[in-house]
Amino acid sequence: MTLSQDPAVGSPSPITPGNAPGRLRRGLRKVGGAVLVVATVAAGYGITKQMPDTDTRERPFLRHGTVGQTVDARTFEVTVEEVRVAAVLGSGKARFATQGVWVIVRVRLAAVTKETSIRYAALYDSAGRSYLATDQVTQSVLEGRQLQPGIPIRFDVAFEVPSSALDGLSVRFAEKADFARQRMQAMAQVDLGTTGEARWLDPAPATLAPVEVL
Repeated sequence: MTLSQDPAVGSPSPITPGNAPGRLRRGLRKVGGAVLVVATVAAGYGITKQMPDTDTRERPFLRHGTVGQTVDARTFEVTVEEVRVAAVLGSGKARFATQGVWVIVRVRLAAVTKETSIRYAALYDSAGRSYLATDQVTQSVLEGRQLQPGIPIRFDVAFEVPSSALDGLSVRFAEKADFARQRMQAMAQVDLGTTGEARWLDPAPATLAPVEVL
């Protein structure tokens, strides 16, 4: 006759929070709580690491275009008509040389539905570096000139950049000059199609055309 062994007699029962002595049961609950806290913190850290930072979440909304295209930036429209590159910039009788190059962008600009002004103009190279419009010459449109809806103007904007930055330049325009006020605002970006080839460089001094009301 074969006898079967009772598991309860042949081996000890595993300890669980339900059958453990009081002190041990409390210890198990503390360990379980600590593990839960650590897991929650780790999960929260992982979510935070995956979320974009404030600058990324609130960056301007770029409206893209190329030379000759009209870009709608909600409150204004901009068309880049021409791009020139020169070693010397002329303004009246003054001449301004540079260790880099001057980039002159001819722009057609108009307000859309209400008066507005454009205070930000900057070139961006392919590495993401920015170059503000030069302050060596007066650029009145960027100093708060009010644009009237339906009355476009044409003007030149001059920038000074290193010659090594010519490849892949784009120009951006926005209403606000400071970055804090550009957050989540529309901004026009136009690809200028420039390269570092010598054909881009005009040996004659480049002058800025006067602002023209169209």
